[in-house]
This record gives sequence, C-alpha cells and structure tokens, in this order.
Amino acid sequence: MPANTSTDRRRASVDVAGPGLVALLIIQVIIGYEWLTSGITKVASGDFASGLAADLKDKSGTQRTGTRASSRRSIASETSMPVSRTPGG
Repeated sequence: MPANTSTDRRRASVDVAGPGLVALLIIQVIIGYEWLTSGITKVASGDFASGLAADLKDKSGTQRTGTRASSRRSIASETSMPVSRTPGG
C-alpha cells in the first residue's frame, strides 16, 4: 500500500499546482503572441526605422544635450577629489 500513498500524494500536488500553472502558461502565451506580432509588424513596416530615427531626433534636442553634458562636467569637477601623484602622498 505505500506505493499508492506516494502516487496519491503526487496526484494531489499536481492537482493543486495545476490551475496556477495553467494560468501562468496562458499569460505567457498571450505575452509571447503580442511580442511576436509586434516584432513582425515592425519588420514588415518599411517606415519603422526611419520613424524611430525621427522620433529620437525630435526627443533629443541639441540644446538639452549640451545642458546635460555641461551639468555633468560641473558636477564631476565639484565632487572629484584631488589625486596625489607622488608615492606615499
């Protein structure tokens, strides 16, 4: 009879985990389908690359980039510690 108890325990654990695993599988299939169709649409659409380049160009203005670079330089110079190049100093 011990073999039956082991089999019953396995069946019980599969039954308990079954609905959760099925729900997870369904969610993964839906996300995978959306990801795949989105990728196919981007590849099939001829204007995706040029449209992406135009969007990136619009969102990154030269004035803003210059401001960021200068502020990074000023923060780096304010927070940097002097480095002693002499041994032991």
